[in-house]
Amino acid sequence: AALEREMPKYAKMGFTEMGVFWDWAALYQKDPEYFQETETPGAKPEGPERDAFLEDLKERRAFYGGKAYEESRTLKEKEAFGHALHNTMD
Repeated sequence: AALEREMPKYAKMGFTEMGVFWDWAALYQKDPEYFQETETPGAKPEGPERDAFLEDLKERRAFYGGKAYEESRTLKEKEAFGHALHNTMD
């Protein structure tokens, strides 16, 4: 939708096509200093423990990489990342 809205402006300059490069790496990232390998599905033994961990991830009772890793961005940074992820891919 955004490209369609902006296209007439650039068509006046002679452009017939447009594209967008989204630099995902430039978005607010979690701090890798806080990442805990032990808080990943692959670190859990197969079976009930891994299944329980996966269910906790799904229900947001546990976090991939650990709670400190999850909380290493501010609320504003999380909101900006969420907006980019969910509202800019049209």
